[in-house]
Formats: sequence, C-alpha cells, structure tokens
Amino acid sequence: MFNKYILNPDSDEYKSRKALCDGCEFYSNLKICAKCHCFMPMKMVLTWCSCNIGKWLATMEEPIDPETGAHYTDPKHYEE
Repeated sequence: MFNKYILNPDSDEYKSRKALCDGCEFYSNLKICAKCHCFMPMKMVLTWCSCNIGKWLATMEEPIDPETGAHYTDPKHYEE
C-alpha cells in the first residue's frame, strides 16, 4: 500500500534517496546510517523523513492525527 506518506520503491524520489545512501560513506552493510543510526530502508520510504546530514530532504510534513493533533511518530500518540 502506497499513499502520500510512503514512497513507492519504483518512484524517482525513492531511487534518488537510495542512490545517495548507497554512495554515502556512513551507510553500512547492515543498511544503517553510522551518523544517525537510522535503519535507512525504512527512512527512505517515509516522505516526512530527511537525511540527517542533508543529502536528501523531506517532501511532506509529518502526518498528524486529526483527533489528537499529535504526530503519529510521537510516542504520546499511543499512550492510553
């Protein structure tokens, strides 16, 4: 399932992000960035994520839950 928050791996934007990561000196064999310690295959598909060292930028704002106003990635969003 792809939507405005998740990039299709066939998209030009995803391919560009992947190429930049593949050529980066901080990208490890484990697909983790040695600089920010993110698992990059997940980060590359999320439109609101950007490279922590500025190699590629987010294309959308982080999604917000319309009921609570919290960002979906904020742990408080999942508190009961």
